Amino acid sequence: FTPSDGTAGSPGAAGPGGSGGAAEPLTRFQQQIPDGMGGFVTATACLEGKYYTLANGPGGGSGGCGASPGAVGKGGGASIAAFVVASAGLSFETSVLQGGAGGRGGEGTFGSEPTAGGAAGSTQGIAYVGAAAAGSPGGRAGISGSGAGGSSFGLVYAGTAPVQKETTAKAGPRGEGVPEKTWRSTVSGQEATLPASVAGHAKDVASF
Repeated sequence: FTPSDGTAGSPGAAGPGGSGGAAEPLTRFQQQIPDGMGGFVTATACLEGKYYTLANGPGGGSGGCGASPGAVGKGGGASIAAFVVASAGLSFETSVLQGGAGGRGGEGTFGSEPTAGGAAGSTQGIAYVGAAAAGSPGGRAGISGSGAGGSSFGLVYAGTAPVQKETTAKAGPRGEGVPEKTWRSTVSGQEATLPASVAGHAKDVASF
């Protein structure tokens, strides 16, 4: 008869960072070489296999932060009119054992929104440098489930059933579960579904 709480969701993962932009390689350059007669000649040198650049590519954007899970839904409490344990010989006479309504299950949550990825670095107006990519959004948090509905019993006993003389045991309404819900992230566009939780039981007499 312990309330059945929902299960806690896990935190979302951080989004991956964006890739850096491509640099413009410098494959050739000109230099002045002495001609041996007091003058200079202009020569073109090849830089194949070298790593000289005219301009570096911009940095990629940082990845977004993962979402944090929300609180779980608490299970509804049970209502039991008479709970009998190790009471052999007990009897109820001219009575009505009326259980109340079971508690409704608490609603789970989808967690917080992840953050968007950071913007890519600027090319600073250099047209021949390749653009960088923005960071990806953070990951969605796991769903924290809803609690189950509580139960209602008129009489619950362990061992020998108590005697009922002109006595009626009646359960009340069972506690309802939480209906299914859907959600869509405004950051990543991801969709998620929070499953429905089960309702409680309603039974006039039960043993355990």
